[in-house]
Amino acid sequence: MFGVLTAAGFSLFREQSRINQWQQNQLEMQSSSRAAMQVLIQSFNHAGFGCSENISTGKDVAGEDNFLNPTNQNFTGITPDSVTLVYGFDHVATVNGAVSESTLVTVDSATNIGTTEYLKHISFFPSLAPNDFYEVTGKTSTTLTVDKSITRLPNNARIFRVNPLQYAVVNGELRERETDGPRTDIIIYDVQDFQLAYTDDDENLNTPANWEDNPANPENVKAVWIYMILRTREREAGHQENRIFRLPWDAGQSFNGNTLPAGFHYQEFQTQVWLRNAN
Repeated sequence: MFGVLTAAGFSLFREQSRINQWQQNQLEMQSSSRAAMQVLIQSFNHAGFGCSENISTGKDVAGEDNFLNPTNQNFTGITPDSVTLVYGFDHVATVNGAVSESTLVTVDSATNIGTTEYLKHISFFPSLAPNDFYEVTGKTSTTLTVDKSITRLPNNARIFRVNPLQYAVVNGELRERETDGPRTDIIIYDVQDFQLAYTDDDENLNTPANWEDNPANPENVKAVWIYMILRTREREAGHQENRIFRLPWDAGQSFNGNTLPAGFHYQEFQTQVWLRNAN
């Protein structure tokens, strides 16, 4: 009888441990998804910052024709989307002395600014044209020469580099990568799929937006729909996902979860972001 009770107790303990581990995995996944979504919301929300010339006149910014450059993949659970955002949210220097009707700017340090490729496009905040960018044509360690005269710029104004960042899934990790530099940050682990949709419709409660996987005119995008499928860090022996996953903006695009790697639990996360700087 003691042996039977011990075996039963051990079986109950093992099952409870399995449930606790599953719940812990779920909580970890939900917490990670919230943090990742905040990073993506921040980035998409500032897409186009410092790039109004590009949006309005079609000029190139940091080698990109558009402030948003999507790469669409099929929705199969194993072919994530990717996207390149162009914006100027990288604080690289501070103005050291007010500027008035001049192309010469004195700065605290010009180490992270250059005259070639992605290093040469900058914007200032605050300034009379905060959503305008300048091209650096010359520099020393403490001065910058830009391509057009600055009407007025206060002392201690911040300088932002207009810079493209790519978001893509590599080896199950959603990464933020500088397209012109070595920096790569992992936004979230254990990503099964990452899908994006775009709309150039204005927000209207009475008219549903038309969402596109691959927009014909990325420069006109008003909002982005972000959708992720995450998986648990650990496998559960014998478990196989059997749900049908559907894109929230197009129920016709779907796949059966039994095609996903066995043993993992999967969960969907999504949000919509309206771009602040779109025309």
